[in-house]
Amino acid sequence: MLENGLRALVVSDPRADMAAAALDVGVGQFHDPPDREGLAHFLEHMLFMGTDRYPDVDDYRRFVQDHGGSTNAGTGQERTRYHFRIEHSHLAGALDRFARFFCAPTLDPAYVAREREAVDSEYRLKLKDDARRFREVRRKTVNPAHGFAKFSVGDRETLADRPGRPVWSDLKAFYDAHYTADRMSLAVVGRESVDTLERWVRERFEEVPATGARRGESAPPYLPENLGVRIHVRPLVDVRSVRIELPTPDDRPFFRERPLELMSFLLGQEGEGSLHAALHARGWITGLSTSRDGAEDHRLFVVQLSLTEEGYAHLDDAIDLVFQMIRRVREAPTLAPWFDELARIAAMGFENHQPPSPLAAARSLAARMPHAPDAHLLDQPWVWGDFDPSCVSSFLQCMRPERARVFVAAPDLETDRLESRYDVPWSVMPLDPALVARWSSGPIEASLCLPAPNAFLAERFTLLPDADTAHPVIAHEAEGATLWHHQDTSFKVPRATVRMRFVLPPAFGSLRARVLNILYAAVIRDAINTLTDPLARAGLSVALSSATDGLLLQVSGYDDKQALVVDAVLRRVAEAQLRERDIEVQRKRLARQWRNASREYPIRQVSWAVNELLDPTDFAHAEGVEILLETTPDDLRSYARGLFGVASVEALAHGNLDGERARSMVHAGLRELGGAAAVRPPRRVRRLGRATVIRDLEIDHNDSCITSTWQAGSDSDAETAAWLVVGAAIRTPFFRVLRTEKQLGYTVHAAYDRTDRLAGLRCGIQSPVADPAALLQHIDDFMARFPDELRGMTAERFSDIRAGVLSQLRKADDTLYERTARFARELALGSLSFDRRPRLARAVASVEQQALATFFEQRVLGGGRLIVRSTGLAHLEHRPSPVHTTHASAIAAFEGEYVRD
Repeated sequence: MLENGLRALVVSDPRADMAAAALDVGVGQFHDPPDREGLAHFLEHMLFMGTDRYPDVDDYRRFVQDHGGSTNAGTGQERTRYHFRIEHSHLAGALDRFARFFCAPTLDPAYVAREREAVDSEYRLKLKDDARRFREVRRKTVNPAHGFAKFSVGDRETLADRPGRPVWSDLKAFYDAHYTADRMSLAVVGRESVDTLERWVRERFEEVPATGARRGESAPPYLPENLGVRIHVRPLVDVRSVRIELPTPDDRPFFRERPLELMSFLLGQEGEGSLHAALHARGWITGLSTSRDGAEDHRLFVVQLSLTEEGYAHLDDAIDLVFQMIRRVREAPTLAPWFDELARIAAMGFENHQPPSPLAAARSLAARMPHAPDAHLLDQPWVWGDFDPSCVSSFLQCMRPERARVFVAAPDLETDRLESRYDVPWSVMPLDPALVARWSSGPIEASLCLPAPNAFLAERFTLLPDADTAHPVIAHEAEGATLWHHQDTSFKVPRATVRMRFVLPPAFGSLRARVLNILYAAVIRDAINTLTDPLARAGLSVALSSATDGLLLQVSGYDDKQALVVDAVLRRVAEAQLRERDIEVQRKRLARQWRNASREYPIRQVSWAVNELLDPTDFAHAEGVEILLETTPDDLRSYARGLFGVASVEALAHGNLDGERARSMVHAGLRELGGAAAVRPPRRVRRLGRATVIRDLEIDHNDSCITSTWQAGSDSDAETAAWLVVGAAIRTPFFRVLRTEKQLGYTVHAAYDRTDRLAGLRCGIQSPVADPAALLQHIDDFMARFPDELRGMTAERFSDIRAGVLSQLRKADDTLYERTARFARELALGSLSFDRRPRLARAVASVEQQALATFFEQRVLGGGRLIVRSTGLAHLEHRPSPVHTTHASAIAAFEGEYVRD
C-alpha cells in the first residue's frame, strides 16, 4: 500500500511481450447525485480528455495504440475500472500518462459539451436493446432510495448545464469527492523486476490525492412490496423467458464455503436427472442458466429459463419445477459429496492453471483487490475450504417463493405501465398466494435428482516432452483423413485440443443445404447436451458447430481422458435420433433468433451485410428464415441420411498429446462418421477491384449508419503489410476527428480488415445526428486529407506505429489455447500461413512512410470500395435514391472473385 492509501500490486513476467495495467476506483453509478444520473459514467469519458502533463486530448490513446496496445474503461454499479495494454518496452511511458488521470486530469471544459453528446449517443445507441430495456424495468422495481434505482448511463438532459450550475462544476466536485487514493486498487504487469515496477508505481501514483472521506450506509435494496412479485416486461424481439431472482445475504465473506456456487452447480447442471433435463424433456426450454447477481450490499441468486412457446404456455409449471429442485437440494441428507467434487475441480484448475495474458491478469487482480484477503489475492477464485452445512442451509432458506422476484418476458404480455426512458411496457403484481403455496410445498417429481459422480475428472497430469517443431506438421495423411499435429507442453499444462473438420459435400451444395446443416448441428448439439455438460464441469469443453463445408467438432481441456471423450461424443452424434419435437424446437429457435437480428444495433446489421456481400457462402438472416419456415422434420432427416456418405476429416491436434493418441481420435472420427473421401470446396471472396458497390438497408432505428470497406488487390505479403500499417496509423486520428471533435456518434472506428487472405480497411459510424450522405462526406473528407497527415508525420511517430504492428506480429502466445486458435486460423488459410507472421514482419519492417502515403492514394482514394448504409428514422427525409438497394444488384457490381484452394 502506498502512503496515500492506494493499494498496488506489481507482477514481474520476464517473458511477457505485452505489459498491462488496470486501476479500480470505488465509485460507480450508485454514487451519482440524485439529480445528476450518469455523472460517474460521464466522468469516466472526461478522464480521457487530457491531463496536466499531457493536455493533448489524443496523447494517451495515440501513445498506447501506436505502440501496439489498446485502452478502455467501464463504469459499473459501484466501481469504475480503467486499463491498458502496450508493447512491454513502453510500459513506463504509458504509466506516466495513465497515472495523471488520477492525479490531475484537466477535465477540459472545451470537451464537456462534446463528451456529453457522446454519452447521449451511447444511451441512444441502445434504446432498442432489450437487455438495457429490461434493466431499466428492474430499476423501477427496487427501493427508489437505493443506488440501483438510478439511471446509470446519463443523457444530455441529466448532464445538462443548469442556471448557475454548469455540469462541469458537478463533475469536478464528484471527481474531488470520490477519486481518492484510499478507494483505488492498481495492478501492473511487466517484464521489469518487481523492484523496478514498484519504484515506477510509487513515483507516479503517490501523488494521487487522498481525501479519506467516508460514505454513509446505503438504503436496503428491496422494500417488502418489492419481494414476492411477478413483473411482466414486453420485449421488442420475439422471445419468451422467465428470470427468477432470489435475494440472499452477501456471499463474499464466505468465499471458502461457496454456498451460491454450490447452488448454481446443483440447479444449473444439465446431466441426467437435472432440472434442465426435466424441462427439456417436456419441450419447455431451449436454455437454462444460473448465476449470481446483485451488488456489494446484496446478492441475488438467479435462475433464467429460455422458453419455447409450449414452455411459455406452461410457465407456472416450469417455475414449479425450479422450486421443486430447490427443495430437492434443501432436503438432501448432505451436500458434502458435490461440494468435495467442486473443490477437487477447483484444485485441479489451480494446479494446472494457464497463466492469463498480462491484461487479463491486471484486470482480474485490480478487481479482486478491494475485497479479497491479501493472502488470497492470487488464488481466491480456486480456494475452497471445508463443507459447512449450516452456511449452505442459511442460504437455501432464503430461496423461497414468497421472496422471489419473477420477471416474465414475452411479446403478448398485458401491461399497464411504461418505462419512459426506453419506452418499455411493463407491469408488476403480487404473486398469487395459491401459486406460492404450490411452489412451496407441492410434490417433488421423482425424476429430479442430484448428479451422479463425474466420471470424466482427470486423474493423470503427466507432461510429455516438448516438440522440436514450431508449428503443426502432418502426422497422418491417407484417403479421407489428414492430421496436423503439434506436441506442445511449453505452457506446462496437461491440456490439449483436438479439432476435427468433417468435409461434407451435401452441406455446401446450395443455400438450402447450408441452412439445413446449421439446423442439423443445432439439433445434434442439443441431443448430446447431457454428455457435454458434465464434460464441461470436468474441464473438457465440447463444441459442435456447422461450418461452410460441413461440421466442426472441437474437444479442449485436460488430455487424460480426451480420447474416451472424443469417442463418446462421436458415437452420440452417429446414433442421435432426430425426433420431431426436438427438430421443431430448434427450427423455431433458429427462426426467432434470425428474425430478431433485425432488432440489433444498426452497426452490427450493416457489418453483417458487408460480410454477406464479400463472402459467397454467407447469407442474410431473412433468407435463412424463409428456408427454415419451409423445412419439415422429414426434410432434415432426409438431409442427415445422406450427409456422411462422402466425408473427409481434416484434424488439428495440439498440446499435451502424442501422435499415437491423436491418430486414434482421427480414426475414431472416420470410423463413426467417415465415408468415401470428399474434397473441400475452394475458398472464394468477391473482389471489389475498382468498383464502388453500394448496398442500402432498411433498419428500424433512429440512428443512421454507414460502413466503407476497401480491399487489397492481392494477398501478397507486401500489400498485406501496407494495409496493416495503414490500419494502425488511421485508427487514432479517425476516432479523434469524427468522434471526439465532430461528435458524429458513440460508435466510430477505422481499422485493418481481412476477408480470408485479402487484407483491407474498414471504417464505420453509427450516428444519431447525421444521415448516411453526410457521414459518407465526413469519411471522404478525412480520407482525402489522410495522405498529407501520413507524409507530415515525424519519422519517430511513423516508426512507432510500424513498431507497434511489428510487436503484434512478433508477440508470443499468452496461453496454449491462444496458440491453438492461431494454428487453426493459419491452417484454415493454408499450411503456408504457419510461416506467414515472420514473412509479414519482414514486409512491415520494409514499409516506408512516403511510399505508404502513395499506396493509400492509389488503393483507398483511387480504388473501389463497398459502402453499406442505413438511414435512421430520424433522417428519413434524407434517404438516398434507391439505386443499389438489393443484395442481388450489389453482388452484380463486384468485379469477379478471388479463389483459393
